[in-house]
Amino acid sequence: IEKYDRELAIEHIKLHIHDKDDKLVHTLFNSNIDLNELYDYCYNNLNEKNFYANEFCDEYIIPYENVGFDNNNTINYVKVVTIPNTKDIITIYPYDKFIVKTKSKIKEKVSRIDKFKQKYQIN
Repeated sequence: IEKYDRELAIEHIKLHIHDKDDKLVHTLFNSNIDLNELYDYCYNNLNEKNFYANEFCDEYIIPYENVGFDNNNTINYVKVVTIPNTKDIITIYPYDKFIVKTKSKIKEKVSRIDKFKQKYQIN
């Protein structure tokens, strides 16, 4: 990457505004979310407390009340992916791996990355 472009990142983040027919699992932002405000909030909360390691990029899981939904379940976290060792955000999307309350039970949802690793037996 020659030069980081915030606007290009926000354009990529907008992919999580509308449902995609070709994606089986796709979390969406609630319609009242201002993506510029969300971007700034996340940028200001990129810290060790929210950091989760990844082989190819840096990831952060940040609480954000009622940020999105998936299959009628409310999502209260976002995953922020950055260029390694920087605060340059690549994407942000509602993240549902944390415990989600349903009407009859509490269950932990499995992320797409974990499903991929399980399918191809990657540790």
